[in-house]
Amino acid sequence: MLSLDRNWNLVMRPNQWSDIVGQSQYVGMFQTMVNTHSFPSFSILGGPPGVGKSLIAELIGKSLTCTGEGQVPCGQCANCKSFDSGKSMRVIKYDMPNIGEDTIEEVITNIFKVDSTGTRVFILEEAHVMNRDRIQTRFLEGTTRIPEDVYIIICTTQPYSLIPALRNRASMFMLETPSDDECIELIRRASERFGFELPSIDIMTHFVKMNRNSPRGILQTLESLALSGSMDDDVLRTFLRMQGTTVFCDVLCALLDNTKSVYDFITVLHEDKEIDCVQIVRGLRDFVLSVLLEVSLGEKQAIPSEERKKVQRFLKEQGDKQLLRITDFLGGISNTDYISNSDAMFKLVSLKLKLLDLTTRKIVSDSREDAAEARMKSISDTVTKTRDMAVRKVISGDSFITSKESLKGHLGGL
Repeated sequence: MLSLDRNWNLVMRPNQWSDIVGQSQYVGMFQTMVNTHSFPSFSILGGPPGVGKSLIAELIGKSLTCTGEGQVPCGQCANCKSFDSGKSMRVIKYDMPNIGEDTIEEVITNIFKVDSTGTRVFILEEAHVMNRDRIQTRFLEGTTRIPEDVYIIICTTQPYSLIPALRNRASMFMLETPSDDECIELIRRASERFGFELPSIDIMTHFVKMNRNSPRGILQTLESLALSGSMDDDVLRTFLRMQGTTVFCDVLCALLDNTKSVYDFITVLHEDKEIDCVQIVRGLRDFVLSVLLEVSLGEKQAIPSEERKKVQRFLKEQGDKQLLRITDFLGGISNTDYISNSDAMFKLVSLKLKLLDLTTRKIVSDSREDAAEARMKSISDTVTKTRDMAVRKVISGDSFITSKESLKGHLGGL
């Protein structure tokens, strides 16, 4: 039975070190440091959004304040129980962006005051927003006299926005984005916890990529899907607007086809209104990998037969040099790179122009025509056609190509 607990991120918060998914390079180290009472009194956890900085900081705080015996946190002592109930007076979090400058002095005083009532852990979220010249400098003064029973953990996506002197006083740990396999393991654990059937591997991979390997984003998406009423694979594909390989085959063929101008290529990108260019870039990478398997290993099951015929025709006509250029381009974009839809569009158009260059260079050697002139003719044709109202409708009102100069500016002088 599907559990509809609200806020799956809260329900999935780790209570023990074994609950953490990812960060394997640090989890064992943190656990050992806590168990041997050697955790630094002042530390910084940096890393991208949603990778678990706050979760790990909280678990460190729970472990440091645990009064049980053996491995910590024990989960049974009074401090652990108060932490689990959200009422801990020893693990204190400050969301620095929401603290006004009129109360920051009170916060700093509270952190650094000498208190003999036991261990306290202060977690400061996004402390880099503190005024550099006044508040960070004021905070720096306090780090020279941190009480023996106080631990300060700063969690921030921008550790290098902290003043250098403050960073130098702290032990810095840079958390990394979890791998695909680690994120899929998180989905498996969520399926056990919330009672939904595990999606197929391609859907789980799509979850991971669309959320840029962010555990927080993955759980939020899963929760939204559960609340929509179904976790069936077909429903999930529709809900997530997942595409088959046909759209990626068409884009690849449009890249390989030297008869298609930049304008024609843009039209292909906009033929499917339900897909954005970020999905095209990532899906194209997987499809090209399948094509390479066929080309290099003869792996005939890699792509459907009809799509195989389409791609083979262009490879036969144009050779493998263009495919190598496409592979190099896609290999330079990792799963965790953040790119917007417009960024992805410009990257794809830039790639098309580079592939046209391969063709025009051959024209130069064969008939001494000017390759640059041939390429600019393609740009001019694109600009002219985009002035047509029907074309503007195809591009859904996107005005990124309004003149030859603006197009050249977007493409960085290619």
